[in-house]
Amino acid sequence: MTTLSPWTLIKAVSFVIIGIVAAVLVVNTLRVPVGGPTDDYVIHFADAEGLVTGNPVKMAGVRIGRVDSIALVPGANGTAQASVTVQVEKDKVIPERVHAAVRYGDMLGARYIALTAAGDDQPARTGNEIPLTATTPPINLTALMNGFQPLFSALQPQQVNELARGFVDTFEGRAGSVELLLRQIASMGQNLSENGVIFTRLVTNMNVLMTTVEKRSPQMTELFTGLNQLTSTIIGDNGQLGALLDSGDRALSSLAQMMTAADGQFASTLTGLRDVTSSWIPQTEQFTRFLEQFPVMAAKINASGRYGGFMMLYLCNFTLKAFDLEANIFGPQHSSVCR
Repeated sequence: MTTLSPWTLIKAVSFVIIGIVAAVLVVNTLRVPVGGPTDDYVIHFADAEGLVTGNPVKMAGVRIGRVDSIALVPGANGTAQASVTVQVEKDKVIPERVHAAVRYGDMLGARYIALTAAGDDQPARTGNEIPLTATTPPINLTALMNGFQPLFSALQPQQVNELARGFVDTFEGRAGSVELLLRQIASMGQNLSENGVIFTRLVTNMNVLMTTVEKRSPQMTELFTGLNQLTSTIIGDNGQLGALLDSGDRALSSLAQMMTAADGQFASTLTGLRDVTSSWIPQTEQFTRFLEQFPVMAAKINASGRYGGFMMLYLCNFTLKAFDLEANIFGPQHSSVCR
């Protein structure tokens, strides 16, 4: 049988003692004990949501105790209230007329009980018991923030954080934060009021748009039906769509090259076309009459060439003109037909 040396036993015992001491320190740290003798007080709240054992009790911002236990006390007509027992340092004097409120300790949702001196119009405590009428339950900050969700969606993240911090500070009773919170809300309200004309115009235009769409519901239905058929045709024969796109690309490329090569000629053509139209427009009635009589003339010409008939054409003049030079290659003589 193997025996342990005294040195090994000493090390094992020392390790166990150190572990026990560390565990006690951790438990005391988590429990946040109150130093010295204490007095117990019972505080009644309509709601103690978020309050847990060990939460601090503060007066004027100084920790003077801790929450020892929380119990549910049934009331009349099926109601209930929370009975919170707190431990307060014995040398701390609690006023006869005191008000207790559950407040937020940080943004993570930690709570604490704040004790403040109340006025003469507030009820006095009975012994070490603070009545329900002298307490304020915690505010559901989550529900409050959800109510501002439409406003938060229009703000930057930094502005949302500042506004949330202002809410928390306000609920903690910090007077300076109330002014900051009101200033932030006023600033956001001012921004909304400055854009009120735009919002009004937008709503008005949307109303007109929806009214027009409602009046033309059959046409809108036909439009969407046609778009559906068009997309179905395109998707159903995507091979032809690809060929069409390729052909269109080549056509546009050729057109671009033609326009680049014929830049000067194209400009001259447009100038000449403008001259033609400027002369054409004043003679619109004559041109219209010509178009109306042209089919009759074409029919007569066609009839004259039937049944062996023939037409004789005579060249009366042939002139070549280049810039300011002009030449008649057949001379000034004309046949008797042309005279």
